[in-house]
Amino acid sequence: MLEPSVGPDNVTIAELNGTTYNISWTPLTREKGYGKVIMYDVKEELLSRGSRRKRSPISIRIVNTTSTFVVLYDLPLCSQYHVSVRAFTKAGPGPYNQPMELERS
Repeated sequence: MLEPSVGPDNVTIAELNGTTYNISWTPLTREKGYGKVIMYDVKEELLSRGSRRKRSPISIRIVNTTSTFVVLYDLPLCSQYHVSVRAFTKAGPGPYNQPMELERS
């Protein structure tokens, strides 16, 4: 049994209010996932806060879900994030999709 070979498609970021964002994506098909998807990981990487910029993430938070969306709360102003999603099957995790940039001005 093979793990998924690609990340989910059509990842979108929608602002719900000043500090809350909805992250959604198209479900990974059985064909692309080599089986039924049992869970998704959403990885939120904080890249900068205020004038503090680094090459590697300042912090990483991973949210698990069985849905095709998550809501990220309390994202501070003047911060830059990368958000990416991957699928899990019984065989294990697939790769994350290309990171989406989320910038809080």
